[in-house]
Amino acid sequence: MALRAVGSDEKPPKRQARTLKEAVRLSERELLVMMRERIASEIDGGVPPHTLAPLSRQLRELDKEIRLLDLKAKQEAAEDGIVADEEWDAASI
Repeated sequence: MALRAVGSDEKPPKRQARTLKEAVRLSERELLVMMRERIASEIDGGVPPHTLAPLSRQLRELDKEIRLLDLKAKQEAAEDGIVADEEWDAASI
């Protein structure tokens, strides 16, 4: 892989955890994503019928939490982008 200069409009790639231990250190969202992927892999690999329902429930809950975190971050970013100018008060300095 060749190195290159990063453009002014580019963002650095987000670091992805490879283990649950790494995910815990990165963020709550990263941990939830890692757990969701693990459960999905287990289900895809085949699980006994008595564990399918609980794992499916956990998978749905994790997915719901991740989507809520993403929505909250998106809303906060939108709110941060629009800031009304305040009136200048020379007496405040």
